[in-house]
Amino acid sequence: MPAPGENVPLGSAAVAWLKRDALLFAVSIGNGTDELNFVFVVLYVYRGVQRCWPFILTTAFKLTDQEVVDFSSRFTPPVIPSVPKLNPDNIIDGGRTMTSYRQIPTSSAGRRFELRSRLVGVYDKGKLGSIIEDEKILVDAASGEEYVKAVGNTFYLGQGN
Repeated sequence: MPAPGENVPLGSAAVAWLKRDALLFAVSIGNGTDELNFVFVVLYVYRGVQRCWPFILTTAFKLTDQEVVDFSSRFTPPVIPSVPKLNPDNIIDGGRTMTSYRQIPTSSAGRRFELRSRLVGVYDKGKLGSIIEDEKILVDAASGEEYVKAVGNTFYLGQGN
């Protein structure tokens, strides 16, 4: 019998981005006015985006929105069989790993991308809390080609047995 939350599919969601999004991200991570050449080199020479841009796409906060997104309204813990309901108000990001399979285009215009998600596992750490490990894969919906896989951990403080 599998452990609670082990390998539970969480569904998929459409994601989209523009060159503007990639440029704003590049500037927001520290590519200042004295480093704009790095921003433009990435977008126009390599025809791709910053290597860490997929973290924005794979956290499932942006999805297809072109407006500012409220983090707390977007972040809802999944319902996990055999696991009590988790409170998203008391969490810590436990870290992420990313595996790139191919270069992400600078814009999703004219293509359909989706984020396919699954729960890897739930790890009860007693009174300290619980760790939820999930996997998200950025996929070209038409071809099925995988671009990036991100595995993340969220620590729910004080929410263990």
